Amino acid sequence: GDPSMSARRRGQSSEGRFVFGNRHGIYGEPIDPLVFDDARLHALPAAVFAGKHVLDIGCNSGIFSIALAHRFGCSAVDGVDIDQGLIAHARRTLDVLCARTVLKSATASNAMSTEASSNTAAAANSPAATLTSTSGTVELEEGAAAAAASMPGKPAEPRTGSKRKALADSAEGGAEGGGVVATRLSAFCPVSLPVCLDSLPTPSRELGASAFPRNIRFWPLNCVADDACDSLSRYDTVMCLRTTKWIHLNWGDSGVQKLFRLVFAVLKPGGCFVLEAQAWPSYKNKHKLTSTTRENFRKILLRPDAFPTYLVEQIGFKRFTEIHMDKRKSGKVFPRPILVFEKE
Repeated sequence: GDPSMSARRRGQSSEGRFVFGNRHGIYGEPIDPLVFDDARLHALPAAVFAGKHVLDIGCNSGIFSIALAHRFGCSAVDGVDIDQGLIAHARRTLDVLCARTVLKSATASNAMSTEASSNTAAAANSPAATLTSTSGTVELEEGAAAAAASMPGKPAEPRTGSKRKALADSAEGGAEGGGVVATRLSAFCPVSLPVCLDSLPTPSRELGASAFPRNIRFWPLNCVADDACDSLSRYDTVMCLRTTKWIHLNWGDSGVQKLFRLVFAVLKPGGCFVLEAQAWPSYKNKHKLTSTTRENFRKILLRPDAFPTYLVEQIGFKRFTEIHMDKRKSGKVFPRPILVFEKE
């Protein structure tokens, strides 16, 4: 196909530069989101996220969204980004995490079952057990035989073709959609695994809809599109980190204003808007990406240092607080201040 068309779908200019700031691997992926560390995670107030339904605008590869949900115990996190490739990457990361959670649970359950079987076998062979009535001894011997049959190391009983198919079907069943790539057992382990070890629980059965990480969703969305609000819920917290510059350069002042109106519209009363805006000097390094960004940069009147006043006086937020990060913990992330706006 046309290389330039393919590049535009990925949010790249014809020279291969990411015009929406949608560069892949900004956090040094691949990385485990459960051990991912970022200065902002230490600086953000827990009260704004704990038990809250959160929207992350410009979620990139989803690493920060997942780490946030895990660290603060959010009730749900929705991540949106204009780049479909990044959303696909976020969904794959989430699938692996769901799989790992389920397999860990299955392993723990199997270990408990093995321990119980071992205890039963030990009881059957103890001297006290043999000093029982004849009928009691027979029962214990049968129990020990059953326990031994289920112990690790014993060859699995051959399964018929119908049993094999039933296990494969059970492994494939029960996955949910709804904006998240269905997490099926076959996506992360071969069918031979449940055939040898019996059926394993799938994420949809093992984890409730509100349990981490099944309470996280990712989907592609342009938040300055006219119908963007139609696909969003109502949120306790909306987060927009290092995204406003790219909206500003590609859609001008009107794009940023539309973003702020969208945030206010989807926030519940008493909700919070967490904003990390890039400083004006950083615009000058990127404004020549395309003819559109050059033209919009030339016309910008609403500069980032005026965002707080605009959000309070024009959009309607009640007040805001400023959070400063510890530069010693900032790592590769520039230690910009984070603003938390409160809705009446």
